[in-house]
Amino acid sequence: MKKEISLVFKYILELDLSKWEFSSLLFATIMANLINLTQPFFLGKVIDGVTTFSNLAIVNNLLFMATFFVFSMFFLYIKNKKTIEIVSKIEIDMKKKIFNSIFKMSYKDFQINNEGKLLNLIEEDAMVFSNILSTLLSMIIDILSFFITIGIMLFLNSTLSIIFILIFPITSFIYYFTGKKLRKKQLELKNEHDDYISFITESLNNFKLLKIFNKETDRGNHFTSKIRNIYDIGITKILIETKSEILLQIVLFINNMVVLILGIYMIFMGTFTLGSLISFNSYSEKFKQSALSLTKINSSIQNMLVSLERIHNITTNGKYHFKVVEENYIKTENIHTVLINNLNYYVDSKHILKNLNFEFRSGSINLVSGESGSGKTTLFNILTKLITSYSGQIFFDTVNIQNIPNKEYRKIICYVTQESLIFSETISNNLKLYNKNITQEEIIDICKKLNLHEFISKLENGYDTYIYKGGETISGGQAQRLCIARAALTNPDIFIFDEIISSLDAYNAKLITNFVEELSKEKIVVISSHQKLNVKSSYSILKL
Repeated sequence: MKKEISLVFKYILELDLSKWEFSSLLFATIMANLINLTQPFFLGKVIDGVTTFSNLAIVNNLLFMATFFVFSMFFLYIKNKKTIEIVSKIEIDMKKKIFNSIFKMSYKDFQINNEGKLLNLIEEDAMVFSNILSTLLSMIIDILSFFITIGIMLFLNSTLSIIFILIFPITSFIYYFTGKKLRKKQLELKNEHDDYISFITESLNNFKLLKIFNKETDRGNHFTSKIRNIYDIGITKILIETKSEILLQIVLFINNMVVLILGIYMIFMGTFTLGSLISFNSYSEKFKQSALSLTKINSSIQNMLVSLERIHNITTNGKYHFKVVEENYIKTENIHTVLINNLNYYVDSKHILKNLNFEFRSGSINLVSGESGSGKTTLFNILTKLITSYSGQIFFDTVNIQNIPNKEYRKIICYVTQESLIFSETISNNLKLYNKNITQEEIIDICKKLNLHEFISKLENGYDTYIYKGGETISGGQAQRLCIARAALTNPDIFIFDEIISSLDAYNAKLITNFVEELSKEKIVVISSHQKLNVKSSYSILKL
């Protein structure tokens, strides 16, 4: 328990909270709660005034109740206002941190995390930090209320107070015992929800495929199975909490009955007043609330730790395997060679690339050929630093790529994948993805060379036309050519093209081939293709 609380406080200290904001929130929270503690005391005095027919005591104590109520409402407003402001800032900062951490992950680490988990990390797990703040405030208030309330109760009647204090260890044991079970179920629920979100995402992304193969019903049945599983786990979790609450209520009811009977006996004996008993009963309720809140902290922490551990794994892992030594890198004017020296890459002990040695040069097209699964895409992922866990060396001219900072590396090399990766954005913004300062004239010039300008110009909004669903509203060939245009506009030293003419008709395939051939005169062009390249210039071939 001590270790778990210290971990929560570690994360609290990492929150970027203004001392003034937090202090004002804490002050308003304490004042709102402490002022409320006076109400039962004055109520008891009013009742005693009624029983003794003292009008002055009744009026004075009612005025005190009204005044203190106004003050408590004022501080409650300040507390809620500050809480909303601070919680919003915390959640924005944490969601930004998680999102940025995801994109700092290596490509390999990203592949083993399903989309559902990453979405839940941003949308749900990030909320835990605002819960941490609430837990901290509640803990401070409950501790203060606990001691102040027990002090007032001891002042009113020490015997009844001791009876109430005796239930605290019992409630603590109940919550500690159930807290472990709840954490296990919470983790199970999170993991199932990750898979559920991934399932929905994949189903929507593959809507067309499911229609083609008439699998809508099967997918629907699978969805029903997943959602039922989530609700079954959720119900089990709620039942654990319910059983715990019922057990606690039984303990508290017995305690209340003992106190009530003993209090009535004291009134009959003349050692206690009715007003004091009512005040004591009100304070005993507040005492129970504070005591239960403190005992529930373990359960709350167990739930929060599930999200904290998931966030911790994302924000501390996923770094590149190679250390970048920026001072060793000096940018040359243009890169003319890519030298691969004894490159090896394994996946689960399977040799994908073995002792690979080759040199790609500018001035001609460099063709990578091989059967499906031979390692072409793997090689391209390594060359573009999407995969970094390999052995061997790769040099750009004489510089080892491990010593090139990633920010500079992305300026040197550009990769056009088999998939036409288009954002749901305007055509212009898709083409300006790398550089927002690219001029319209540059865009039009490239689009004319790739037989895109005429098609775009005929659209209602031209280059400002919005492309929906990642490019599904345009043809595969048009999307492929947009990707090539975007790459060309980045103007790198090295182009990598993976099966870029597979979605094109004969006319556009020839047009793209000519465009790539023109690029190869000054740039390093590496291309894979199952189709024969009809080029005039010579090209080197790497057979995998």
